[in-house]
Amino acid sequence: MAISLRYWASYTEGRVKLQRRSENSVSSDHVLKFVFDEENQYITGVVQASMRNVAYKVTIELDDDTVKRSTCECVMRDYYCHHVAAVLLFGMSKSLLKRLLSAYNLERCPVISWGITNERAAIDSYILLGASVEETGVWLHESGAIGASPDGIVTHQPHCSGHTGILHFQTEAAKYLEAELIEVKCPYSAKDMKIKDAVETVPGFFLETADGYLHLKEDSDYYHQIQGQLYITKKKCCDLIVWTPTDLAIIRMVKDINWSANIQKLIDFYFEKFIPQVNKK
Repeated sequence: MAISLRYWASYTEGRVKLQRRSENSVSSDHVLKFVFDEENQYITGVVQASMRNVAYKVTIELDDDTVKRSTCECVMRDYYCHHVAAVLLFGMSKSLLKRLLSAYNLERCPVISWGITNERAAIDSYILLGASVEETGVWLHESGAIGASPDGIVTHQPHCSGHTGILHFQTEAAKYLEAELIEVKCPYSAKDMKIKDAVETVPGFFLETADGYLHLKEDSDYYHQIQGQLYITKKKCCDLIVWTPTDLAIIRMVKDINWSANIQKLIDFYFEKFIPQVNKK
């Protein structure tokens, strides 16, 4: 089970020496053990010391994209410790870089295939509500390092007033803005279900219920995907379209000002981690 880059990035932010030492530990195969308890957001690891025949036990507690608490048996245990950083990096680096370098072929994966096959049906359902949607391609950030590819640009708003229970608002501010982008999700895990039933019964489903509305969980990868799209396209509001063969939900989302710091982290990752890996190939 891999963990998100966000934890390593937040733990090592602004600490170049810590970043380099953790990278060296991972590349030297000094991380001897990595176990991630996803339910409790708890990591245990063992890291070999750089210059001695000694290994240190590491424990890490995660919370809200950050390291809430960590311990290490080394002398730096009360400070920012490169053994902790190495365990965080080890937990995401191989699987993430492999995905970024396209070493996985997911075209035949049922989950991916289902989403690709039904994306058009989801957009058509949105258009039936009176919306107009234009296709769009890749939007590139001015840095040239990151991009986004929304599923469409909204040129005319949907009319949901006569369709009870379809339109939901992620925040109060979303009630006062019109959608500019769409992002489509056709969850394979809910393909035979009503969406609210999936929220209640499917483990780890990406939506939750709050204040009478369906919300996208803020720790979901989809939340970060949509926020990235809003920042890169310089738009303010996106309609997340969630479709199953028997149901449709629209969650209107606005740009989260607290998310903006992630842009620089992604740019740094591209130039400092991704490009060096490409150059090695």
